[in-house]
Amino acid sequence: MFITSDLHFYHRRIIEYCNRPYQPDEIYKMNEDILSEFDKLPSGATILNLGDLVVNSRLTFYDVKALVDRMKLNGKHLWIILGNHDRSLPKFLKKYDKTKTAVELFYELGFDMVCPLPISIGNYIFSHEPEDYVKNVHGHIHNTPMEEFGLDRKNHFNVCWDEQHRFVQFDEIAKYFGGN
Repeated sequence: MFITSDLHFYHRRIIEYCNRPYQPDEIYKMNEDILSEFDKLPSGATILNLGDLVVNSRLTFYDVKALVDRMKLNGKHLWIILGNHDRSLPKFLKKYDKTKTAVELFYELGFDMVCPLPISIGNYIFSHEPEDYVKNVHGHIHNTPMEEFGLDRKNHFNVCWDEQHRFVQFDEIAKYFGGN
């Protein structure tokens, strides 16, 4: 399993907020660079995204569907724990179908598993926002030092794209927490 969070596809301001190595007008290059990392993952891989997939109110459902289809190439499986930008039903989802929940719409986008709340896998809690658990794998804080949020490094692992710049493998998380 490969884990990431806070990809923020199509989000111009994330470039400035998190010092991503792009100019503000290079969101398509940023998107393509991240998507090319999906392309490198093995066929059939499962990718767990801890939220905040897309941030851009001008997109349509079909724009995001094309993005998800690209991420799923070669039989990849996409799981998501909805983040704050996902749960609030972004405008592109509201315009598509106001009657469906965010969970229903993310399934319709092509995700294989959609979780509105944190999940437990083995001895770990996976969540979008940091949670007060031992062995919490989370996103949301981007590349802000954990200490600024009062988080204890021995209990938290930040998988945000802006912190890791890559996918984190499940066994790396187990090693970080001492192998249990």
